[in-house]
Amino acid sequence: MTALYALPSSLVLILGVVLAVALACGGQLLVHRFVADANFLDDNDLNGYISGTIVTLFAVLIGFVTVVVWQQYDSMRDRVAAEASDVAGVWHDAVGLDPRARSAVRKDMLGYVKLMINEEWPAMRSGHVGPQGAAYIMDATTDVGGMDAKTNTESNAQVTIVGLLNGLHAERDQRLEANQSPAVSGFMWSIMLFGSFAVVVFCYMFGASHHVTHLIMTGLVAGVIASMLILTFELQYPFRGDNGISPAVWTGLLAHIQDMDAHGSAAMRM
Repeated sequence: MTALYALPSSLVLILGVVLAVALACGGQLLVHRFVADANFLDDNDLNGYISGTIVTLFAVLIGFVTVVVWQQYDSMRDRVAAEASDVAGVWHDAVGLDPRARSAVRKDMLGYVKLMINEEWPAMRSGHVGPQGAAYIMDATTDVGGMDAKTNTESNAQVTIVGLLNGLHAERDQRLEANQSPAVSGFMWSIMLFGSFAVVVFCYMFGASHHVTHLIMTGLVAGVIASMLILTFELQYPFRGDNGISPAVWTGLLAHIQDMDAHGSAAMRM
């Protein structure tokens, strides 16, 4: 499954829908080859009542799962923004530290931002992330925590930055956990796939005077279901695939840091 996230999302969608439509229409042709259409026509009312119940339950399930994966995706996007905000806060508040600690902490934060852009975000697509990001946070925490504050300004900056670094560590852990644990469990996938199968099979149970029209309707049902399942698949890991959360917030922060280091006051430089 991981290999699918390396493919363009549009290609996965096209292949998935085409395969689903082909299987659904092929199954209908096979069923109606061995069962006379008249047998289905006689039971259209009963089939419509039962299939309506199943379709309603399936729609509720798909709607619930879609909301769950979208909420996680949106939540992780906010978490990434908060993570970058903590890094920016550490850089800004380091103005209150002594020059040695200030320079060391800012170098760690600059290294952290570059790591996010160049290594960690690409690595998250495969789910394997190294420990270097945590090492930058621990180094900065050691530099700040080990500083002997001599003024109230240094003491206040020290306390504030330690709090920001603790928050940064927690947000990073939550991001990595979301990238390892899908929003939709294997059990939920089994239920959705079974529900999809049941809805498509009930399309076979109706009789129609125009076979081509019936095939088109079955194909459309299968295509819509496949597209919803693929959407869920693409969003269940917020940082994988073409639709994964981009590192744009980090590239913006890097530009801001480089601008401060090049054009800011002496206290705002490394």
